[in-house]
Amino acid sequence: MLDLTPRPTPAAAPEATDPVVAGPQTWTAAGLLVAAAVVSLVSIFPDYFAGQRLDRADEIVPVVVVLAGWLASGLAVANRHARWVAVGGALGLGVAAADLGQRLTDVGQLSGGVSGGPGLWLHVAAWVVGALGSVLALVTAGRAGALGRPRRPGPAPAADRLLGVIAVVAGLLAAVVFVPSWDRYLITTAANPGVVVSRTLGYAFDSANPGLVIAGNVLTAVAFGLVPIAAALWRPVRVGAALALGTAVVLAAQVISAAVQVLETPDPRQVLSAGDIARFRPTVSLHLTGWYDAELVALLVLLVVAASRLHHPGHRVGAAAVDEPTGAAPDGGPGAPPAAAPAAPGGWSSSAAPAPSWGHVPPPPADDGAAGPGGPGWSGR
Repeated sequence: MLDLTPRPTPAAAPEATDPVVAGPQTWTAAGLLVAAAVVSLVSIFPDYFAGQRLDRADEIVPVVVVLAGWLASGLAVANRHARWVAVGGALGLGVAAADLGQRLTDVGQLSGGVSGGPGLWLHVAAWVVGALGSVLALVTAGRAGALGRPRRPGPAPAADRLLGVIAVVAGLLAAVVFVPSWDRYLITTAANPGVVVSRTLGYAFDSANPGLVIAGNVLTAVAFGLVPIAAALWRPVRVGAALALGTAVVLAAQVISAAVQVLETPDPRQVLSAGDIARFRPTVSLHLTGWYDAELVALLVLLVVAASRLHHPGHRVGAAAVDEPTGAAPDGGPGAPPAAAPAAPGGWSSSAAPAPSWGHVPPPPADDGAAGPGGPGWSGR
């Protein structure tokens, strides 16, 4: 006989929940990241090098910007939701990757005959603590299925692809223009006021710098170029955006420091010897080159793209924690095409729209609504 028993309409599969990761690893990671911010702040006050403290605004600003990155990372991890633990860990990892070269630059000054003070070693310790906290947060997020990984580019909306390309281009631009000189000093003397001498400083490969300083500048530039590439390929998109944002924090520290330096009174000793200063009584003014302007543009673009991708709607947590285009979600994930149902008795296929079935076919179990599978340095430039 014809079975006209009403069948319940299958409910749309809800988005996988964002589990709370409340174990001791989460709190330890958050604590390490916050501790990195605190130690960075403390490093400002004692001597950074022997007899020299960070007493100029252009020296203090980079420390403050980077410690803000550590603090933001720690607060995100302290949220304890898996996706925020992943975002916080990625943000901290981006800061650590880009700031490593700056720490090497500072330590490299010691090979030039300068003695390190407590502030220098506190700042290095802050980087180590922050990097450990970032890695621990990422491991914790990975166990919760929220971390993801870089993937080969696949089908995606045109806007997503465009933003990814823009982020890569901005990162490569930031890497290239970090190398040339940003600072141009104009020097005049009382004896010859009409004669202006121009000198540039900040070239990454300046032979006057110790080898470790040059290596640190190169490492920083490489991080500015490579991290946004990895971030553009990372899925979930939100985690990749946080990774790029961490790199942008360190880049912002350098850009803001250079801008603040222009507002201060230039020190003639940076471009002239003590004898020349006493002899010529020069007037020195500081200006920024076009390379700095290009770096500022790269920073702004990277910040805008990272911020927009940080709110990407496709983030899911669980065994299938990957952003996929509509219709291409992993099996069982939200947005995945429905799996073919078993054939009905008698050879009838239930994969098409429901049709009258002759004889009694047991109705499908009621949908209980269960979710699918899931489960911020002183550069010395």
